[in-house]
Amino acid sequence: MRLWIRMMWLFCLSCLVQETPAVTLKGQRLKFIGYWDGERIVVHRVKLRYDQTDPRRGRITGSVSRLDRKNRWLWIGPIAIHWREKTRFRRLSDRELAPGTVLKVRVKVSHDGTILARSIERVSQATATDAIVVEGVVTHESPLDEEYNLLVVLGLPLKVPDRLTNPALRLIRRQDDARPEDQFRISVLGRPLIIGGEVGVTPRFEKDFKLDPDREDDRLRVGYQFQLELFYAFSKNLLLFLEGLGGGRLEAYHEGGRDKTVERRLRRGETWLFWGDVFDSGISLQIGRQRFQDRREWWWDANLDAVRLYYTRPFFQFQAALAHEAFVRGTDEDEIVPTEDDVLRILSQTHWEWHRQHRLSLFFLHHLDYSETGEPGREIRDSDLDRRDARLTWGGIRATGMWHLGKRHLPLEYWIDTAVVGGREIRVFFEDTDRDDRKRIERIERRSLTGVALDTGLILETSLPLHPTFTVAYAFGSPQFRQTGLQDNNVRFRGVDRFRLYGELLRPELSNLHILTASIGLPLLQSSSVEILFHQYYQVDPEPALVNARLRAEPDGKHRDLGQEMDVIFGIEEWKHLELEWVFGIFRAGSAFGARQGRIAWNTIFKLNYNF
Repeated sequence: MRLWIRMMWLFCLSCLVQETPAVTLKGQRLKFIGYWDGERIVVHRVKLRYDQTDPRRGRITGSVSRLDRKNRWLWIGPIAIHWREKTRFRRLSDRELAPGTVLKVRVKVSHDGTILARSIERVSQATATDAIVVEGVVTHESPLDEEYNLLVVLGLPLKVPDRLTNPALRLIRRQDDARPEDQFRISVLGRPLIIGGEVGVTPRFEKDFKLDPDREDDRLRVGYQFQLELFYAFSKNLLLFLEGLGGGRLEAYHEGGRDKTVERRLRRGETWLFWGDVFDSGISLQIGRQRFQDRREWWWDANLDAVRLYYTRPFFQFQAALAHEAFVRGTDEDEIVPTEDDVLRILSQTHWEWHRQHRLSLFFLHHLDYSETGEPGREIRDSDLDRRDARLTWGGIRATGMWHLGKRHLPLEYWIDTAVVGGREIRVFFEDTDRDDRKRIERIERRSLTGVALDTGLILETSLPLHPTFTVAYAFGSPQFRQTGLQDNNVRFRGVDRFRLYGELLRPELSNLHILTASIGLPLLQSSSVEILFHQYYQVDPEPALVNARLRAEPDGKHRDLGQEMDVIFGIEEWKHLELEWVFGIFRAGSAFGARQGRIAWNTIFKLNYNF
C-alpha cells in the first residue's frame, strides 16, 4: 500500500508540471482589508465570503475621514458615501456622525456609480484608524504586474497581491497563525519564492495533576519550536509549499528531584503540490503531506500524507481525500509509528451556504487499520507496540450561522455539531517479558462500537460597556463514542486566540461525557482579548477511566460528577510579528474521584511566537 501511494505521488507530479489557466475571481464575493496609498486601496488581507447577494450591494467599514452633514455625505478614507432620509442608523443617529467615528455601512451602488448608504452602524470593536474594509462581489479583474492584480468591487479599484487571492491561501494559512503580509522573498526563475515561518517558546507548569498533594508530580516543562516555510507559484494555479519543523522539550523541574529530560527532533511538515481549477473544471488537486483542519477542529486537525480533490463553486465546497502515511515523520522515528502504519483513511467534507450567513457541512471518515494484530504469546518490541486496531466509520452534520437580534441587531452566532461512529475495535493487552525492550501479547479483545455525539452552543455579542461576548455550550458523547483521533478540539469564540474547547487542563476526548460550558469574552486594545470559561463535567455512565484526558488521576467508576474547571485565556496580538498568550486552568474534583473530591489541580501556560 505504501509503495502504491508513492507511485501515485510520482504520477500526479508528472501531471502537475504543465501550465494551466488562471483561476478567476470575477463574480466571487470577498472581504478585503487594506489602506489608502494615495492612489488605490492596497489590500493586505482577503477573506472568502460565500454570500448570495446583488453585486451592486456590499459593506464598507472604516473611520470617517470627512463629513458634509448639510448634503449628507461622509467619507471613509477616499470613499464618498451618500446617505438619505430612508437610510437606517444603528447604535448612533445622524447627528452623532463625526470624523474619527468607526462605521460599518451597508451600501448600494446606483446606476450612475454613486455609493448610497442603506444603513450606517457604529462599530463597537476597536479598529485601526487607517483600516478600510470593503466587502462585495468582484466585477473586474486584471493584472497590474507579476505580483499584484487590480480588482474592482462596488466600483472601487483595489490593488491586491496575487498570493492573497491564490487558491492555496487557505491551505498555507493556519487558523492560529498570523504571518506578516510582507514576508521575505527572492526571485527564482522570474517568480517570487516566499520564505516565512515562526519561532516560539512555551513554558508550562502543572500542579497536583494526580489530585494528591502528597504525590510528587509537579513539573515545569519548556517547549521550543520553529517552522520554516517556502511557498512558490510555478504559475497562477500551480503551487508548491514546503515546511520544515523543529523543536523539543526540556523538563526543567520535576518534583522529587528526578532527572531532567531533553527531547529534540526535526520533522517534515506540510510538503505538497497544488493544481488549482484543473482545465477550468472547478476541480483542484493537492498531493503530498497536507493539513486537514476543520474550522472547529472537532473532526480533524492533523498533517497527513494524502491525495485530495477539491470542487468549489459559489456557496458550495467539496473535498475528498485518500490518506496513508508514506514516509517517517522525522528524526525521532526509525520507521512509521505503529499506530499510523498500515492505516488507510478516506475523508470528505462538504460545505453549503444555503442562506446568507447560514451554512450546512457534512463530514465523513473511514478509518481502516489493516496492520497485523498478532496472537497471544507473541513477543513484540516496545517500539512496535500497537495497543488498538480499528475499522471505524464516522459521519456527521454541522450547522452554523448567525442571526441579528432586536433593534440593535446584536449578532447571535450558533453552531450544532453531530456525529455517529460505528465499526469494530481490537484491543491488545501486553505483559512484561524477561527482556526490557519487549512485551508479550497477553490477550486480545474484539468488540463492536456504536456511538453518537453532539456539540452545540450560542455566542451573543453585546453592546454593553466593554462590549462583552457571552457563550453557552453543551457537549455530549455516548459511552462508546470515539472522536476521529485527528481532532484537536481547538476553537475561537470572539477573541484573538484559540483554546481547548473542553478545558485547557482536563482536555478529554468527547467520550462518555456531558460537558456544560459558559464563558465571557472581552475585546482589548486593537487586537487583544481575554476569555474566561467555566466547565462542568459528568460521565454518562460511571467508569473508572477518562478517554485521553490530561489529568493523571482516574475516577472511581461509581459516581458521575467529575468536577469543574475554570480557564482564563489572555491573548495579545498588537504587533506585526509577535504573538503572546497566557493560559490558566484550575480543576476541582467532583464526587467521581472518591476521597479526592474537592482536591485542586492547576496549570499555567505562556506562549510566545515570533512570525516572519
